[in-house]
Amino acid sequence: MHDRHHATGTENVDERIRDLRGRIDLMDAELAELLERRALVAAQVQRLKPVGYFAGRDMTRERELVERMAERAPRLGAEHLATIMDSVIGAGLAVAQEEAAGRDRPRSGTSGPGRRTGRPGERP
Repeated sequence: MHDRHHATGTENVDERIRDLRGRIDLMDAELAELLERRALVAAQVQRLKPVGYFAGRDMTRERELVERMAERAPRLGAEHLATIMDSVIGAGLAVAQEEAAGRDRPRSGTSGPGRRTGRPGERP
């Protein structure tokens, strides 16, 4: 009888874990979509700024962002959120730079609007 109760308890725990992991999976999917949208908007900001990677970061704004986030996510706290957001912001900027480099890089054998055909510093 004891074994039967134990098996049922284990099954309930396993089912609960599956349910909770399913919820986490859904949140992870939503988080991925939010990160993608954030990266797109951040890339738009970077295109408007005449500076590159780290020089383009506004550390005061980032600190304020983390403080606001910590109010909404006190369990994570400012220290962990700062680490997370540093990665999110850094990845977004890296992608924006890669995309900008791809736009500026001539494709082999092609030219046309938006494509550089000469050496750096030469006028088209």
